[in-house]
Amino acid sequence: MRIFRAVTVPAAVALIAALSACGSTAGPAASEPGANTRNVAHFDGPVYRTVDALDAAADIVVRGTVTRLRATTTEQRLQHVSTRARELPLALYEVSTAEVLRGSAAPTILVTRIDTERLATDAQTPFEPGGEVVLFLRDTTYEWEGADVYSVVGMDQGFFAVEGGKLRGVQKSGTPAAGGRTVAEVAQQVR
Repeated sequence: MRIFRAVTVPAAVALIAALSACGSTAGPAASEPGANTRNVAHFDGPVYRTVDALDAAADIVVRGTVTRLRATTTEQRLQHVSTRARELPLALYEVSTAEVLRGSAAPTILVTRIDTERLATDAQTPFEPGGEVVLFLRDTTYEWEGADVYSVVGMDQGFFAVEGGKLRGVQKSGTPAAGGRTVAEVAQQVR
């Protein structure tokens, strides 16, 4: 049994920010026929401008392959807490670790992402099963069906697709800290 600690991303702050920032997309008024009223959540948090900053915020750094969406849940269910607040929907992706660049991890881990099927957000890129990735991760200290659960540092900032041995940042704004560098260069820096 693992000892539980507070999630490294302040869930309450993120949820409040997400819900208070929700707004309708541009288009017809909600009362008009055919109106599109899908809300988009916006998240705010620290900016990591360098690999060293990402590394300092991470518990582990791994290279691996996203194998599948394993489950959907909520942050509250993952933490085994009950609250009256609106629940933050999560998707738990299975990642097969090919190489642990820093720290230690099981051969298969779970990584949380916002479940964008239930809550749209512009702050995160969904995982693509089959994709090779380098991830800067925080240990949530929670488990799901016996597997350790991690979260990506800085939403997309700690998520890099690997293409031709080089990292491609997926974040939608700013300059990715490790974009264009090779896996070997990043591995050397974080060890």
